Amino acid sequence: GYSRDDIFYCNGGIDINGVYYSCHKSIGGLGRLTLKEAFAHSCNDTFISIAREIGGDKIVDLAMKFGFASAVDIELDNDNGLLPDKSKYAGAGIGNLALGQGDVMVTPIQIVDMMTTIGNNGVRKPLRLVKGLISNDGRVIEWNNKGVEYRVITEETARELREWLVYVTEHGTGKNAYSGEFGGSGGKTGTPQITNDRYTKHYGWFAGFFPIEDPQYAIAILSREEGEGGMTAAPIFKEIAHEIWKYNLNLKNIE
Repeated sequence: GYSRDDIFYCNGGIDINGVYYSCHKSIGGLGRLTLKEAFAHSCNDTFISIAREIGGDKIVDLAMKFGFASAVDIELDNDNGLLPDKSKYAGAGIGNLALGQGDVMVTPIQIVDMMTTIGNNGVRKPLRLVKGLISNDGRVIEWNNKGVEYRVITEETARELREWLVYVTEHGTGKNAYSGEFGGSGGKTGTPQITNDRYTKHYGWFAGFFPIEDPQYAIAILSREEGEGGMTAAPIFKEIAHEIWKYNLNLKNIE
């Protein structure tokens, strides 16, 4: 296993069978850093090194437990997404798998589902759009989702991940998503490369939760604006979280 204080080295990129994956190349890499710091600063070298040691099979298996590669059961059609088969990550493709590129395709609702699982101490619970139905005579009938909850990761791992996600917003690439006003947040940035959009080469992701203590909301933002997720998507997360906080505050004042 791996722990937060394990040491890694970022040299600006990593070569796998002739395929080069860069990482903070403009500054010559991030240098010596802990795993927690690598997570906070999105170190590709570290993620790929770990993926090569773990192996693609275990990564894909856990991703499927989180709900990737299958539609989320919310009574509305949504895309399955995609995880690569073994032939795509047996060699240099392990780099794409580690970074969520290539044949790895996910939807915003799958990402927010993953964040919800982490917030729920590692238990994946069925999502639903309808809380209940009201009959003609005014009775509230609870909406029964067909899904069942199950554990994906241990409670200890979920707590550790939440700490790391908070560290991202306090010290790493997600600073633009943090505000103490709504209780702080935790989350992760992403900057996928885009090949079929003539207007931009990168999209920006930010997904996270708030507040830090007893998380109540999970939000995923995918921005098609050119730029890294920490600059494009994270501020949108912060704005939405702030408006939700203001709305709830107003409700309390009315009551």
